[in-house]
Order: sequence, then C-alpha cells, then structure tokens
Amino acid sequence: MGHKGREGKYDFIIALGPETSNKEALAKWEKVSGQITRLSEQEKKQADLATHKKAQRVVEASGNRTNWIVTGTYKIKCPVIEKDYGEDDRSITIFAEKGQLFAKFNMGIIEGYMRLERHAKDIPTSGGGADTGTTAKKRKRAEFEDEDIPYDPYDSDRRSPTPEEFHLGKVTMPSPEYPSWDYRWRGTDTGCGEHQIDSEKKFYKMTFLEPLGMTIEGTFGSEYHKDCSFMAHKIATGKPYDGNISEAWAELSEDAISYR
Repeated sequence: MGHKGREGKYDFIIALGPETSNKEALAKWEKVSGQITRLSEQEKKQADLATHKKAQRVVEASGNRTNWIVTGTYKIKCPVIEKDYGEDDRSITIFAEKGQLFAKFNMGIIEGYMRLERHAKDIPTSGGGADTGTTAKKRKRAEFEDEDIPYDPYDSDRRSPTPEEFHLGKVTMPSPEYPSWDYRWRGTDTGCGEHQIDSEKKFYKMTFLEPLGMTIEGTFGSEYHKDCSFMAHKIATGKPYDGNISEAWAELSEDAISYR
C-alpha cells in the first residue's frame, strides 16, 4: 500500500509494505520531505536569481547618475483607485519618439496615452538662435506631421498651441536637473469604451526620482475619481512602440472621434 500526500505544490506517494513499522514510515516521510524542501529551495534561488538579473538589466538600461533613460515600463500603485476599483495591474510605458515623450498607460478603469510637455526650464531659442527660412519651414512641417488638424502654412489661426508645448528642445529626457514634468492624457473607459473627451484640457505632473529615474511620483484624475497621487516603479526596459504612437494619440482627439 502507499500513502499519498502533498507538500506545497508537490504531490507524493510513500510506498509502505505490510511489515513497515511506524519508525520506518516516519523515516521515509522525512526523506521525501527533505527532498521536496531542497527542490523548493532550488526553485526559489532560481527565481530570485532571475528576478535579480531582470532588475540588473533594468538598472543598466536606465542610464547613469546624470543622464537618465526613463523609457520602459513602470508598475503603478494608486491607493485612491485601488480602494474603489480593486488592485488590478496598472502600468505606464514611456516611449521617446520624434523629439517627444509619450506614454501608454492603463489605470485599470481608463487606458490611453500621455504626452509630456516640454520642460518649463527648457526655454526655446530666440533672436540669433532662432530658425529662419527653409530650416524653419521644415521644422514647422515636422511638428505638424502627427497633429490632429491638417497642416496649413498659410493659416496661422488654425495652428494648435499644443505642438510647441510638446516638442522637446535641448532637454529630451528627465534627469536630476529636470525631474518634474507636466503631461496631458487622452483615453477611453476600459469597460464601456467611452472616450474621455475633456481629459487633455487639464495637465498633471510626474516627477522622476533617484536612483536613475526608476521611480515616478505623479498625479492623475478623471471623471470617475478625484485627482489623486500615484507611485510607479520601473520593472522593464524600454522597447520601440509597436506602431506609430503619434497616430495613436491623434486618433483619440475630439475631432478624430467625432468623425467616426
């Protein structure tokens, strides 16, 4: 006969003969238990090593003390949202594209895109340093390639103020000198798919913290809850966006939605 049992995630059978004494049965059990314990310890060490290696890769890909690379995925903790909507996985993934910083986010109840504005201390050049002639036209055209309205070089009244705000200058990435950034967001309800039309009319803030900008303290708000604070920790290195994130942002504009 045999004795079936389970230790942790391991099922086991101890074969016991008709002459097996209690002492022998105990010895067999202790042997099996020891083997299972050693297996569990080995798996834990392997898991810990894998976690350590992943964390090491994230650190190595995050730049150095003065030049951070904040692109990548961050796991979000937001007590206000979690209290009302549960502790589902929430994340933000930052991308650098065409001299701009975007982020794809999922707050559980809302998902969409963020667009960081040019840092307040990054003052555009003027006077002798300003672009002129053909160079200025090319730069202006480039700024409008991903905008929500048709580009018209002869109609300055149609120009949206947002391209200038989003187009980064000399400061292209958060750093110890430039840790706090404003952003706006566009998104949809993850349940019914309703678009949050007025979301981008208000700006929020995210501050990147030491070490290497791998922690974010930020604010977020929507029609479903009051403005609240969140914290995010970097868990994965940056990868190129699968598609065109500028177009993804533009498709969530009020004009684009109204034409659907």
